Amino acid sequence: MPVIKVGEMLLYAMLLFVTFSSPCFSYFESTELEVLPKEMNGISLETIPNFLKEWHLVTVRYRQDSNELRFVYANEIAFKEMSSLNPKYPDGAIFAKVAFFTEQDPAFISSRVPSGAKRYQIMKRDQKKYRESDGWGYALFNAKGKTFGGDEKSNTMACVACHRIVPERDFVFSRQLQMEVGNIFQSRQTEAKSLNHFEQKPVKDAGPLLQELAGKTLKVDHFVGEIQKHAFSGTLDEIIPFLKDHSMREKKISVFSSIRITFLS
Repeated sequence: MPVIKVGEMLLYAMLLFVTFSSPCFSYFESTELEVLPKEMNGISLETIPNFLKEWHLVTVRYRQDSNELRFVYANEIAFKEMSSLNPKYPDGAIFAKVAFFTEQDPAFISSRVPSGAKRYQIMKRDQKKYRESDGWGYALFNAKGKTFGGDEKSNTMACVACHRIVPERDFVFSRQLQMEVGNIFQSRQTEAKSLNHFEQKPVKDAGPLLQELAGKTLKVDHFVGEIQKHAFSGTLDEIIPFLKDHSMREKKISVFSSIRITFLS
């Protein structure tokens, strides 16, 4: 079991996985099933075949947890609105993201380069059609343009729960990269107003096993919010950085738990 030292405090990290009651694929996973559909929430890659050539490349993100380089594209409607720090995307706005594997460049070993598409992700704005998911339709596809399987509603709500971290951005993480001369690296970030937050609770609420690990600590900080309600097999990849950051800053034990997953940092 790893031990992280923060000042005079020892933080114990443990993972406890509970079997899922129904199949649920993370978008970090892949499956070889050939019967997987090519459509999710009425969205398919076939409806936007030329987005790589015709849409705006608005930003590039690197995911440390999955070693992915992600290129984010926006159609004209989304592109016009995303220049605002507090955007309100109209119906018809669409974002498409391509996630690439990365590999070391043998000619320049300190550099990592894209090495093939890993997945595609689509967000489509239609406030009436997707009213249960904050007005956004979500779709995830593998490199062959097929979905990852599992229950569509559960997978959608997992996306929704994650994107509700940034309601002040109208649930879109991406910020437009400023490319004007002399202004290329201008920050476009704002203070987060997430629906997810930490609450101090008795350590006994984390369960007997975690209570034993926490030792004499009476209270711990529980991560609470939408992500708890819709945890899936990729949730830990997304939530662990939040827990570690909170523990390091606050010098407290941080806990994330749901029906399916428990994590103590």
